[in-house]
Amino acid sequence: DSWIEGEIRQPLLQGGGAEFNRIAGPGATPGIYNGVLIAKANSDINHAEFMASLRDYVSNVENSYWDLYLSYRELDARKKAMEKALVVWNRAKAQDTAGSFNIADEALARQQYYQLKADVDEALSGRLLQGTQTQNGSGGGTVQMSGGVLAAERRLRLLIGMPAADGQLMRPSEEPTMANISFDWHSCMNESIRQRPELQRQHITVKKREMELLAAKNFLNPRLDAIGRYRVRGFGDHLIGSGGSTGAPTPSSSLGNLAAGDQQEWTLGVELTVPIGYRKAHAAVQNAELAVSRERAIQKEQQREVVSNLSGAIADAVRAFQAVQNNLNQYLAAESYLKALETRENSGQNDSTDRILDAQRRLVQAEIQFFRAR
Repeated sequence: DSWIEGEIRQPLLQGGGAEFNRIAGPGATPGIYNGVLIAKANSDINHAEFMASLRDYVSNVENSYWDLYLSYRELDARKKAMEKALVVWNRAKAQDTAGSFNIADEALARQQYYQLKADVDEALSGRLLQGTQTQNGSGGGTVQMSGGVLAAERRLRLLIGMPAADGQLMRPSEEPTMANISFDWHSCMNESIRQRPELQRQHITVKKREMELLAAKNFLNPRLDAIGRYRVRGFGDHLIGSGGSTGAPTPSSSLGNLAAGDQQEWTLGVELTVPIGYRKAHAAVQNAELAVSRERAIQKEQQREVVSNLSGAIADAVRAFQAVQNNLNQYLAAESYLKALETRENSGQNDSTDRILDAQRRLVQAEIQFFRAR
């Protein structure tokens, strides 16, 4: 007994409809969906994750650039302070040699010179500290300790794909702006909610879970299929052979009888399958509803976090501009104070050595704070 048959089956209730099949895909079962719409949603999610990583990478490159800028500014400030300390030390040493016996001033100047020289060496070579980066507790990255010129340069070279050392030093050519930038809150908030890759990814995830819930509800319907079947059968004493049976022209082999095409059947009808209790379908629906609720809760929390971070970033921009103004005034005052002391020194009005050294320390710290705030 051999046969060849073909069947056309069209689901009318469970498994029916183009939307369900585009979501669930071929051979769908409750809880497992692999249709083209799900595949497209997964692709869009991967794209949003890539865009988020790309945004963080660009931000880290920019942060590393300004870290290197600050490292050079800190090095320049400490070098100028070291040179001024060396002048004070030489003067104190000359006075001590001349017989004034001001040993304390000479030792204090010498101590400050070597302290500043150590700071210069540290500002040049640096240590392997973590640089400014995104997602460090503040939006965009709050400036960290620079870590030194060479360490900051190696970090920037690593990020932009350059060799760690090629016999040249990189120095940033741009200057950070000192202009006061005002941000419109409502436009910034709408733009961030619309364009943040994390929110785009979560929005797609919510839509994906909603499609899975729609597909899961389809399995709550009974299985009612319209069926069309056509069959060609073959009967014989042997599977393969030749010749006819005794007293009949019919081939004695099953395949030979099948090839003759004398035994044909067809069927048209409907087939109904009703699972008792729909337990598997109900479990799939409950799981899909839980997944939708979870993703919506995550979406709501992410939106709240984005708005909160945006509010903090705008407030921090205002604070940073005020810090630039305050530190600039502090730097100018410290510079004027040191120049006044040097003018008095040149005119013969000698001030105490510790006062001059203290003014130098104030100036270098004010200069570094100003460029960090800038």
